[in-house]
Amino acid sequence: MTTLTAPRIDNLTDTDFEQLAAAGAAAARQGKSAAFIAARIKLSRLDGFAAASAGVSADLHARMEAVGFLGGRDRASAAARWAVLADRFRDQLTATDVDALTETFHQAGV
Repeated sequence: MTTLTAPRIDNLTDTDFEQLAAAGAAAARQGKSAAFIAARIKLSRLDGFAAASAGVSADLHARMEAVGFLGGRDRASAAARWAVLADRFRDQLTATDVDALTETFHQAGV
């Protein structure tokens, strides 16, 4: 199982978001894997997910504003959001789930 080595959201830079957006676009072109879809469904059904997701999304968008990142926000946000949430709910997910949810983040090399 991979360990999320993400910097804290407040440490992400414009360049980090650009890399996340590019990795998210590449993942979209390839299509979502069955493992990612299953892990995303499992994660979204966990208690506390909705509140955590809303908080992470708000924090990511605020950080994008702070660093002036304008392009590819949805892709960058999604890649970072799933990785951060997988890390937060790691104890309730399998190693395969965490790997699937963090794959795009790690491919970005952030």
